[in-house]
Amino acid sequence: MNCVRTATPADAEAVGLVTQEAFGGSHAGWVAEACRRTPEAWRVLEHNGRIVSVCQIQLHPLRIGRCQINKGDVGHVSTLPEFQGRGFGSELMRDTIGYLKEAGCQIGRLGGLIAFYSRFGWVPFARRYYEFPLEPARAGVRTLQPDEYLQPPKGFRGFVVPFDPVRHHEARARLHEAFNRDRTGAAVVTFGEPPKRHEAKPDDTGLRLACEMGGELAGYVFAFARPQDHTAFEAQVEIGEVAFDYGKPEALGALVAQVLRVAYQRGAKRVTGRLPFDERVESALRAAGIPYHLVEIHTAPASNMIRIVDLLGLLKRIASELEARLAASAVAEWEGELAFCLDDAQSAVVESKGGSMGVWDWTPGEFRVNLDQATVLKLVLGLRSFSECARVNSVTDARIATEVCNALFPRQATASGVWG
Repeated sequence: MNCVRTATPADAEAVGLVTQEAFGGSHAGWVAEACRRTPEAWRVLEHNGRIVSVCQIQLHPLRIGRCQINKGDVGHVSTLPEFQGRGFGSELMRDTIGYLKEAGCQIGRLGGLIAFYSRFGWVPFARRYYEFPLEPARAGVRTLQPDEYLQPPKGFRGFVVPFDPVRHHEARARLHEAFNRDRTGAAVVTFGEPPKRHEAKPDDTGLRLACEMGGELAGYVFAFARPQDHTAFEAQVEIGEVAFDYGKPEALGALVAQVLRVAYQRGAKRVTGRLPFDERVESALRAAGIPYHLVEIHTAPASNMIRIVDLLGLLKRIASELEARLAASAVAEWEGELAFCLDDAQSAVVESKGGSMGVWDWTPGEFRVNLDQATVLKLVLGLRSFSECARVNSVTDARIATEVCNALFPRQATASGVWG
């Protein structure tokens, strides 16, 4: 007899054992501790009273303009080797979709084998990252090594120092909010109270850095190191979180240059980072003379994958943002209905009437927008505009409806990393 349920602290050792047996390595200790600390983030499948399959589900609120949506991040999906091939992992994954919806998630994300997860409605989705090559550069007859050309910007008046989690706490929170305020897909972060001095010391890894200019925090970057490159987008040294004052772009250049110098001195051949694809970021890097590649990667047979868990809930969540976009557009006076229909039979209607936006769960026939799940998320995140990846199906003139969709779903400044 099988039972799928949320874990308890008493399940921690069994959860750790399942992941270690499935993946090898030394998962048991830290997974058990993670389960013990946040058991509500783990789902387990019991077979005849024994835990044989597990997965972790973490909930992340994401910013979409003035609104928020909830993403469920699914990971550590694993089954004891002697129970694999008997449908336990499949049963757990079928449960996951219902659980995500009950938990208030509108979208889900995971990484894994396309052939397996596509059976449960998950579809491949892109990842974005920066790659910083640590290579010699030819300058006329000279060849410059990275530690020669990765220097602070000329005339730089700031100071790059180890990030201090106590002293920089409040300024980091303000900077993070300002940097991500207008960026779709950015994680909604609550910083809380600063840690006590005895609990947190300034960084000693050389990879968590702050830039101070005029006595104030102008930017920070958090990078970390692993023993070796892990994947194409997870290098030996990887930049995770970054924020800077848009009025002081030289701060970003100085911070990234310092991370790259440290990485080079430690033998790394490249650094990757989940910085947003944003002209203000790219301009700051170019001004600092930092070489980089913008990479949008679509991998196979394993991939980043997404699932629209609740289309109706998703559109309801962002209705006020869609209303504001329409009101600011050239078609602000439009009134009517648009039916958005997914290839998995989910549908929802967006109605504009009297300056208000409503979302309903029935499907009229005049203006229909047929979409796949990946396109829905591209539109919601602003990775693509409506005109780039979708069209209105109609038995009458669809021109005005197309203009409305273009107003509702323009390209946006978008965060990287959280959704892939």
